[in-house]
Amino acid sequence: MKHFELFVIRSNALKKVFVSIKGIYYQAEILGQKITYIVPFKYPANLPIDVDYRVMATFLDFYIVLLKFVNFKLYNSLQLEYPPLEKEATTYQGYEIKKIVNGENEDERYKIDEEFNKK
Repeated sequence: MKHFELFVIRSNALKKVFVSIKGIYYQAEILGQKITYIVPFKYPANLPIDVDYRVMATFLDFYIVLLKFVNFKLYNSLQLEYPPLEKEATTYQGYEIKKIVNGENEDERYKIDEEFNKK
């Protein structure tokens, strides 16, 4: 997921964001197509006991490989290397970006916030 989010950032594809009870909805325009996806809020899951998780794990493995291929093709369309370097990977905690894309350090981010408070 973080590689896809990094692609959306690098390609300036994000168009709309909406926060709801279920999570955060994002809409991005990628290769001329509007893609809407949701990132759910983190909460403890209630796992039923009558589900065969081995079958679900098989599908999960398939979709992970499929998404890696899709990410590879998307990155290739922008002439970017996939998988991206670890320093470019982003991790989110709420709305705050922990690692800044393009090598900006945290001191510069806080400096911008201080300049905003002065105005």
